[in-house]
Amino acid sequence: MWCFKYRKWLGAYIDDELDQKRIEILEKHLTGCSRCSKELAELREQWSGLAEMEPPPSTPVGLRASILDSLEKREKSSWLDLRRELVFQTACAVVCFIIGFAGGAMLSWQKSPENSVIADACESEMKLVSETFNSTVFGPDYGKEGVFRCVPR
Repeated sequence: MWCFKYRKWLGAYIDDELDQKRIEILEKHLTGCSRCSKELAELREQWSGLAEMEPPPSTPVGLRASILDSLEKREKSSWLDLRRELVFQTACAVVCFIIGFAGGAMLSWQKSPENSVIADACESEMKLVSETFNSTVFGPDYGKEGVFRCVPR
């Protein structure tokens, strides 16, 4: 048996909110349907348990006003806090940019190779390598460029 329509009426039946025609239809259905009768009994038990509960504690006098006041203060101060946070974030971004730019410039800065001791050592090593490989099977031009380069450490 399809009881969906009748189960929707059970809460209204307990609260005496159904019209007389629906009450008669529901009571007739309850005599023949054990599932709906059981559900009605459970609902009545739940309602009686709710009726036996203690009432909730009363709220202190002036609680609403103090909550509204604190919310109003927070709304006023939030704009200033947001501005301070925005200024702080912008300042941090600028400082990070400056540090990154300066660090990159320092890393890419090099002395000219003519005045460098490393460049002199590199030239002498290249000369030695070139002389060594000029007399080998690779021929005189192979070791001079491309394959053997001296890279400063």
